[in-house]
Amino acid sequence: MPELPEVETIRRQLALELTGYTFTKVTSVWEKAFRPSFGAVKKAVLGRTVKKVDRQAKLLIMALSRPAQGATPTTYMLFHLKMTGQL
Repeated sequence: MPELPEVETIRRQLALELTGYTFTKVTSVWEKAFRPSFGAVKKAVLGRTVKKVDRQAKLLIMALSRPAQGATPTTYMLFHLKMTGQL
């Protein structure tokens, strides 16, 4: 399991790479890892733009803007790097 300094390093790298990125496609190699379901997460993030990547303890928090059609306000996705340290 990555320690806090590694999680912060990963957060900074993701913030540089993903801020401003708009989700146009969502795929997964392990759909059971998503809560409430992969379909619900996919529907919630498609068309949204990454506003920022933050961290609370060892959780990564990705803030997503509302889609162009206008829906609910900011949506947040939470990630835990588990034992591998990979997203």
